[in-house]
Amino acid sequence: MNKLLVVLIVVVALVAAYAVFSINEEPLADTGSEFTEIPKQQANKRSIDQEIKNFNQEKENVVDEEPTVLSVSDDLSDLPAKFVLSGIVYSQSVAESFTALLVDQAAGEYFVDENINNLDVYVKRINKASIILEFESRDYELFLGETNSLIEEQTQQRFNEMTAKEIGSRPRQLEHIVKTLPNLFNDGGKVIIPGMNPDLYSKVRFQEGDVLLEVNGFEIDDDKQLSDLQKEIRSAQTLTFKVNRAGRLITLYLDIPHEALKL
Repeated sequence: MNKLLVVLIVVVALVAAYAVFSINEEPLADTGSEFTEIPKQQANKRSIDQEIKNFNQEKENVVDEEPTVLSVSDDLSDLPAKFVLSGIVYSQSVAESFTALLVDQAAGEYFVDENINNLDVYVKRINKASIILEFESRDYELFLGETNSLIEEQTQQRFNEMTAKEIGSRPRQLEHIVKTLPNLFNDGGKVIIPGMNPDLYSKVRFQEGDVLLEVNGFEIDDDKQLSDLQKEIRSAQTLTFKVNRAGRLITLYLDIPHEALKL
């Protein structure tokens, strides 16, 4: 009986010990799993930190490269001909921009990328007051002078197409007031007849047979002075005419209202 009791006690003790061991083993396994993950996370973090550090070092070592600036020369002596820029029509659209050039005194109009007179000189870019030519992989800049011939031509054409009503009391050129004819007597000046707005001719009190000598001090017989006069008329408020009337010199006047006035 005592032996049986001892055996039962031993069995119970073994079962209890096994149960205790099993319970403790599961947390240890879990704990072991957690500890195996932590080194992996730390390794990943160290790897990311190293990547960031390497990137920052590479960024610090990079030298900022300045944009390549193509040199543009205004020394035109290397070009195969003499180029003079006389006019520009500039537009935001490249296709609508073009330029007027004198190439060895020969006038022509050219667009971007056009080969000028087969000289292998190309119009590379058209600006508002200059153009860039390309020749043998070099760029040359030509600047516009005081007068833009293309704009002047367009302006002149517009003035030539105005009606008497559009002209009104504000002439933009001499032809709006008078038309000039050769003086057959060859004693200076131009014979005049009514211009594009006959009312202006009458307002000045010109008469048939009058010979116009000067306007605002500009001589009518001098082409350069006549060209300068045409530009002055556009903004003048008074025009003074010196006239030869049957051998007698007289002075006539035309007061021009300001452009802003409604007439």
